[in-house]
Amino acid sequence: MGKELDSLLIIRQKSLVDQVAKTNIIKSKSQLQSLILLLICLAGFIYLIYYTDQKNREKQVKKIRAAQGISKYEYDLRKKISERL
Repeated sequence: MGKELDSLLIIRQKSLVDQVAKTNIIKSKSQLQSLILLLICLAGFIYLIYYTDQKNREKQVKKIRAAQGISKYEYDLRKKISERL
C-alpha cells in the first residue's frame, strides 16, 4: 500500500507541475498579446498624430498662398491706382 500511495503522490505532483507549466504558458501568451496590442495602439496613435499634423500643414500652406495672392492683388491694384493718378 505504501508504494501505491507513493506512485499516486508522484502522479499528482506531476499533474500539478503540468498545470503550473500550462498556467505559465497562458500567462506568457497573455503578456505577449498585451504587448502586441500596446504596440498596435502606439503605432496607430503616432500615425494619427502624423496624419493630423500633415493635414494642418496643408491647410496652413493653402492659407499662406491665399494671403500671398491677396497681397499680390492689393499690390497690383495700388500700382494701377498710382499709375492713373
